[in-house]
Formats: sequence, structure tokens, C-alpha cells
Amino acid sequence: MDADNLDNPAGGCDFSINGVNFGDGVVDNERLGLTGFMFNLNSASPINGDPRYAEQYYQYLSGLWKDGSQMLYGGGGHYSLGAYGPASKFMFPGSSDICHWGTGGTAPFGPIDWTMESSGYTPNDVRGLGITGPFSFPAGGYQQVDLAFVTARSFTPGLTALDVLRNRIDSLKVRYYQSSEDFGRYFASAINERPANLPSFDLRPNPAHRQFVIRLHSTTGQAIIQITDLTGRTCYSGLLYPGDNNVDIANLKPGIYLVQVIENHLRSVKKLIVR
Repeated sequence: MDADNLDNPAGGCDFSINGVNFGDGVVDNERLGLTGFMFNLNSASPINGDPRYAEQYYQYLSGLWKDGSQMLYGGGGHYSLGAYGPASKFMFPGSSDICHWGTGGTAPFGPIDWTMESSGYTPNDVRGLGITGPFSFPAGGYQQVDLAFVTARSFTPGLTALDVLRNRIDSLKVRYYQSSEDFGRYFASAINERPANLPSFDLRPNPAHRQFVIRLHSTTGQAIIQITDLTGRTCYSGLLYPGDNNVDIANLKPGIYLVQVIENHLRSVKKLIVR
């Protein structure tokens, strides 16, 4: 969140619902969580199809449809798709928004348990868009965004995969919110502690241009570095040694890459932004 010289309180129907560091006694360390969610279809629909132009992308990021209209509660989120209102920041919240934060404190004008199933959607090529903000993003600044992809299957009679998924998400949130030191950490599960023997390294600068320096904190010897793009394709690999290592990335295209360090078959991951 932008600085306001306050330790914003926790527990209200506001950004503290899914943000972190609220009411912890520290001024201006609050971080926003998800502040909006909508979806679009893999189609050319003028309402909720794939965006084509910069304005349409920005409208989606602002919680608006391609035609510029506000997302509404219910149905398909649009007045022509069975929505009944009021204006909403989140699509398909189910019964999770108990204080109607996503609708500005106003109770929905129809059924509250709004899901894709209740709206009559069948499985399709659907894209979800998570939104966070607003916040100031000055030139030369940076923001770190942590994502958790959680999957589940159920092997217990009477317990659905969705029940297991929700339990795992709740467990992960509790673990994640325990300390701001958890930001950027790797979780193999929501229960186990992070292995103490994972490779440890720092890299600078980030963003980088033609090369960066990676410092390997190791007492066991050399390690392997792998750089992959967001499709999982390996773009660079080499050896690292304890201390500072120069890594040449002049041949990489501008974009976002993942840096993996592998030592004794254990992996550690950090994000590298190359420009």
C-alpha cells in the first residue's frame, strides 16, 4: 500500500481482509492482497472475450468489461449476461465475502452464493485475471508479487476435492501470514518447514541488462545454475562456485526469467527480470 504514516488496523471490511502486515505495530509496511478478480473467455466477444488493444487490457485490469461497463454481481458479471448487481470487484466469490467488501458493503440484489456453477457455466477455455491495487509505481521502483498454485485430490469419503483444496489454502495462508519474512519463500507444503539445506544465493542487479552477479552461499562446493523462461524452456545453464559469479545474459530476449540453483540435487528459485 502507498504510505499514509499509519499502521492501518486489521479486521475490517477493507484491504486488511486479504492483505498482510495490518495492525502489527509497524507503520507503512502493509501489503495489498487480491483487490479484484474477473475472467474472460477465449473468444472475440465484445463483452468478455480476449482483449486486443491496450485500452481493453487496461479496462480488464480496472475491473471493467471490454465495452467499458462495470462488472456486476451475479450471472456472467454483465447486465446482458444475467447479472443483477450491485457493482462488484470479484467474480464468483461463492459465500466467502461475508461482509460484502467486494460490493462496497452493499448486499447483492440476488442470490449471494455466486459461482460459475450457479451461473450455469459449463467447462470451457476460461482465463482468470487477478487484480491488485491501486498503488504508486514510480520509475525505478519495484514490486514483489507472491503466487501460490494449490492443487488437491480427495481420498476421504464425504470430503470433496474442493473441501481439501480450501483446507490447504487456509493452511497455507496461516503459514504465509505468520511473518513478512515469508515473502518470496518457497513452500513445498503448508505444513513442513522449508528445508534448511536448500541452496542459498543472492543476485544483483535486478532488473539486469547484459549480465548479473550471483553470489552462492555454499560450503559444499560448486552448484549448477539454470535460467528458464516462463514456458519452462531452459535458456542458460552453467556452473557456480562459492562467492561471486558473473552470469552473461546478453543473448536473452527482454522478459521475465526464473533462476534455479541446484546443489546436491536440491533446488532454490528466484525471479530475474531481464530488460
